[in-house]
Amino acid sequence: MPDLTVSELGRRYQVAHSTVARAITRATALRAQGHLAPAPPAPVNPGEPQLRYPTDQMDAWWPLRPPRGRP
Repeated sequence: MPDLTVSELGRRYQVAHSTVARAITRATALRAQGHLAPAPPAPVNPGEPQLRYPTDQMDAWWPLRPPRGRP
């Protein structure tokens, strides 16, 4: 499976690309604070202007991402 950008992942999950970007940012921040939230997959091209993520790992992580908003 090809690696996808945040915009392509948004289309895949039928959400806005900003939703995917915020989920990745939020999960990374929670992990840095010591929370047990699952870490998002690392981009396969760090440092590039348009990051690409491994599709199979994102598909596994997406349903497990930290909850957002009110309970």
